[in-house]
Amino acid sequence: MMNLTKKVTTLAISTSLAFGVIAVAPINQQAVQAATITKQQAIQNYKDYQGSYTKHEVPIIKAFEAQYDGSLADQIVARAIWYMENGYMVYKTAKYAETGMIDCSNFTKLVYGDFGIDITSVSRQYNQVGTKVAGVSSTKVGTSSSGQALYGIKGIENLRPGDILTYWAGTASNKYISHVAIYMGVINGKPAVINTVGNRPTAIGIVNNFSYWYGEKFLEARRILPSDAWTPSAASKYKDSGPVIPTNYYLPPQKTILMPNNKITTDSGTGTSGQHMTVTGNVVNIRSGPGTNYSTLGSLKNGDTITATGKSGSWIAIKMSNGKTGYVADWLVSESSTNNSTTNTSNSISKVTGNIVNVRSAPSTSSSVLGSVRKGDEVVVKKQLNGWYEIDWSGKTAYISSNLLSTPTKITSQNYATVTGSIVNMRSGPGRQYSVTSVVRNGDKIEVLSNGSEWTKIKANNKTGYIATWLLSA
Repeated sequence: MMNLTKKVTTLAISTSLAFGVIAVAPINQQAVQAATITKQQAIQNYKDYQGSYTKHEVPIIKAFEAQYDGSLADQIVARAIWYMENGYMVYKTAKYAETGMIDCSNFTKLVYGDFGIDITSVSRQYNQVGTKVAGVSSTKVGTSSSGQALYGIKGIENLRPGDILTYWAGTASNKYISHVAIYMGVINGKPAVINTVGNRPTAIGIVNNFSYWYGEKFLEARRILPSDAWTPSAASKYKDSGPVIPTNYYLPPQKTILMPNNKITTDSGTGTSGQHMTVTGNVVNIRSGPGTNYSTLGSLKNGDTITATGKSGSWIAIKMSNGKTGYVADWLVSESSTNNSTTNTSNSISKVTGNIVNVRSAPSTSSSVLGSVRKGDEVVVKKQLNGWYEIDWSGKTAYISSNLLSTPTKITSQNYATVTGSIVNMRSGPGRQYSVTSVVRNGDKIEVLSNGSEWTKIKANNKTGYIATWLLSA
């Protein structure tokens, strides 16, 4: 029998579903055929819908980040969000890796495929994917003031992040799956899915209103993830191959693409002939041409150095030992830089004073951006230059403008650790049952107060708390 807490939760969720005021529906192929957009229209749409995206999607993303636990399921949801923000997808049934276009089932396949989970790209076949989640169904919950039927999804408490929701078309007696979406979990008190949907900057958006189409046309939920997908400590079992970067975009990227590992894709100076670079990916493929669709000629490992012979788009040309020309993705390498130190501040900590501050590959505003830090974050300062601080960035050298950091203070203890997870919760006690008090991010340097086999007591963001030990490195 459902306990009282779960009853109240379910009722609250059903109420929020029943009285939503915005009716939304996913993009479908028929709609695309009726109104194919030009590249210029795609760019204009991207700009026009930024305001609504900021109001609707961004708060949901922030709330998801606050509860992110590093499990495989949360990594999958985070990757779907990454594609929404950095994939520049336009809706059409096509090969995303070649065109930058995608439909609902190919989007779902793409996200799971990044983690080695191969599923169909055909919507109608999703009734054969994984296993059906019992106790989840569409339900009519009432009518609006205008007389329109209002719907919801019954059994939300049976769903888990990473489940796949399917939607039907056809007739009541002859239904078939026409749309699929990735379930994100209950966020800010409402269940949410991420999928192809209209009226967004790109083809991807988040829906948390099931009162209309998303409640009425819900067919069933499918569970594809393994049983330990919601256990953070098991996440290391699963390999993340990284997101797919298309060789061509229909909607050209409108800003720098920040990779999940805080590297970027950019056509800045990186990759000019004779330039020396260091491999930052773990194992990086050397391709026969400038794209992931070309065959693999070999591989490089983290820390290997290469010399560029040229560049094609986002791909750096190199000369292999056998004399052949190969190509390496430029977001998996960083420029080797030299500098003249003016002050040695080794083993010092500085706090970020700007709101969102760029971390750069060289002490210059014209250098490429490796990632960003936020106000209050702490960084390890290695050297002070003329107007810049050289810092440790996940074991690599990087630079931040000195007027955006506090005066460095010497580290009195060497007991510091580096955050290795993407977005890691800091909890009030040593266990997931304790409340989340703050969040730290990949590459952050934090002070270790005491070590434990499962949980480590730390100090970060002016707070004391606990972080799962496996998400830290010495």
